[in-house]
Amino acid sequence: MNASFGIEFEFDVIRSDGSKIRHMFEDGYRFIRGWNYQSDHTAGVELRSPVWTSLDEAVRDVRDQFSYWCDVLHGYAPYAYNSEGRSLGMHIHIGVPDRGLMRSEKQAIAKACANVYPFLAALQAQPIPSHRGLTTTFARPIWRYNWRFPNEDHYCEISDSYHGTVEFRLFDSNIPQVALVNAWFLQKIAEKVLNDVNNGNELDVRLYRERYIRDREAGLRYGVGALDIRRYLQYIENLIGDVELPSYPFFREILYLAVKYGLNPYGVLSQSRVNEYYYFKRMFCNPDKFLENILGLMNVSGNERLYEMLNDAFQNAASISRLSDLVALVSRREGIPLTVFAIPEHSRELPSRSYVKACIETGDYGIVRIFQVPNMSPDVVAERISYLLRYHGGRYVREMKPEEVIEAPQRFYVFIVRDENSDRYVIIGTIAVRVRTGEVSSLVVDRRYRRLGIAKRLLQFVRTVSERPLYGYVRRGNEAMIRLLQSMGFELREYDDRVLLFREPEGGGE
Repeated sequence: MNASFGIEFEFDVIRSDGSKIRHMFEDGYRFIRGWNYQSDHTAGVELRSPVWTSLDEAVRDVRDQFSYWCDVLHGYAPYAYNSEGRSLGMHIHIGVPDRGLMRSEKQAIAKACANVYPFLAALQAQPIPSHRGLTTTFARPIWRYNWRFPNEDHYCEISDSYHGTVEFRLFDSNIPQVALVNAWFLQKIAEKVLNDVNNGNELDVRLYRERYIRDREAGLRYGVGALDIRRYLQYIENLIGDVELPSYPFFREILYLAVKYGLNPYGVLSQSRVNEYYYFKRMFCNPDKFLENILGLMNVSGNERLYEMLNDAFQNAASISRLSDLVALVSRREGIPLTVFAIPEHSRELPSRSYVKACIETGDYGIVRIFQVPNMSPDVVAERISYLLRYHGGRYVREMKPEEVIEAPQRFYVFIVRDENSDRYVIIGTIAVRVRTGEVSSLVVDRRYRRLGIAKRLLQFVRTVSERPLYGYVRRGNEAMIRLLQSMGFELREYDDRVLLFREPEGGGE
């Protein structure tokens, strides 16, 4: 029995000048052909695809719809990126083309797909850590519902649907190529399940609950490199056989990068620092391609290692033609450990948010240089700073290795509190400043402790040590930082199409 699928595309809108529309965009619903839509106040636009029975149909329809959409709405493109405070998703519906699924069919499909779900979620996650998967109320984990598959609550990550389908709704908004890769895997698993169920064969699927919880959290925080990918690929191969993979460049390139380098498409976007308007326009209008769309936008200088990896995938991904080729590739992947990602000691078992809030309210915290943290070596402090820049800075700060943090010409300060269960101190935020010039180059707070006033206190502190008024650059999409700077009296000025210059007025701000 053939399975079918459809996708709900939620996205905001980006203009050619780089500015974003993050409210309901009425014009976005006017120019659709053969698709449906839902007026959704949580997204700029939400479009619903037709029912597809093949990847070929899906690629063709996505190309036709969004090429038309971008052509009519000249100077606008879908902005499929979850900035903080947004909850955009791409929901995949799995069913059959000519009727609704029976309850027993839904249960069998949902349970079989659940064992591969953390891998697909990590492939889709944007950004990392995922704002949607880890924080939203619109895609609650299935374990909150006592593992009842699929759950009748519409906001469960694997939910029942009145369309007669199983809805997989955890995924962040992302380029169509990623959703199509995930939909293909879900469709193939569903077809295997449906054929077994309708032939009277009971599919014996054991759900690995502990692995599900662990890998879901790890994948959404750290991406596909945090997972034992071989295990997931072997599960799929054991279930559906050593099938041939679709020959579309995007399909094989995305999987090649994930398996060999632990990179998902967000990882590519965040490191390449390309023009977002052209990136999303190309991806939505040319869904059969991935790397060809982005390589022409990249500046190789400063991205040599990334360019090397992307070029490798561009040249060699076509040779990965079957699932067994992907399994074999795992053993040859470069620079990525073959074990599940381990959270470093300095970032484990951090204090509760309520405890940190109480410390701030009572003034029981410190802001010190990297060699002043009690009972912690500068090397460990530098590792924690490097970790914060990489995993909690989004795309808004430059990642630095620990040795670069120590050797940097700017001076790093860290925000510390004493752990509530031990005598050790923990670092939950950092800022870098050039004391002589006043340039602020990095400001990051652990996501778990944001909106407690930590960033503001760090800025206030470096005002007292800088020899000149503070200034720096902030990316246009970093709205939380922009609001903070404005609230503290900083002036924001145009710099280029990607960043704004912020500067403290002579005589200080607030």
